[in-house]
Amino acid sequence: MEFKRLKDLLVPPDGAQPAWYQQRGRDFERILVQLFSKEDMTPSTSMRPSGEEIDGSFSIENRFFLLEAKWHKTPIPASSLYSFKGKVDGKLIGTIGVFFSMSDYSKEAIDALLSGKELNLILFGHTDLCLIDEGEVTMRDAMRAKLRYAANYGQPFYPLETYLSAYKQRSKSSKTNNLVAKDWKILVEGEQDVRTIQALLERFEIEVNYNVSK
Repeated sequence: MEFKRLKDLLVPPDGAQPAWYQQRGRDFERILVQLFSKEDMTPSTSMRPSGEEIDGSFSIENRFFLLEAKWHKTPIPASSLYSFKGKVDGKLIGTIGVFFSMSDYSKEAIDALLSGKELNLILFGHTDLCLIDEGEVTMRDAMRAKLRYAANYGQPFYPLETYLSAYKQRSKSSKTNNLVAKDWKILVEGEQDVRTIQALLERFEIEVNYNVSK
């Protein structure tokens, strides 16, 4: 069955009733499952171990993650993150929880995670999920970027906009370096042309070797 994309759910219809918002929340969870399935991340849906409710889980290779998916009218508060963290804490050592929120997070919520002794949650916000929905980045690459940032800097939230901007900058620098590394052959008509080109290339710290043929 083909489900809607997130972009189809961003703007409520005129006069939307509570039932519409409830259905949007369910559609959101289905869209996540669809994204995970598309990238072979073996999603499982709602689970109720020992009386608690968990929205689902997914995997990347042999590593498994618990997930929570919310789409509220207001940013997610610290209490919701602590509740989910408590569920993750009670699982196998090393388990990571991933919170997907289309309503983002309150600043206090993220600060509360940073004040804890152990960080085992990473967070996806509204813009992150829209970028994945639009095909700007895959879910696997998004997970890899956020996990690495959390491991390096102890931060649960790494905006994918920042990641994509840095990635594009690195790609641009790499292309420039490859261009500079090539040997160029420039034919000129006289000594004055040689000096002009040499001065120009030296501004970019490009080494110049030239031979004069008569």
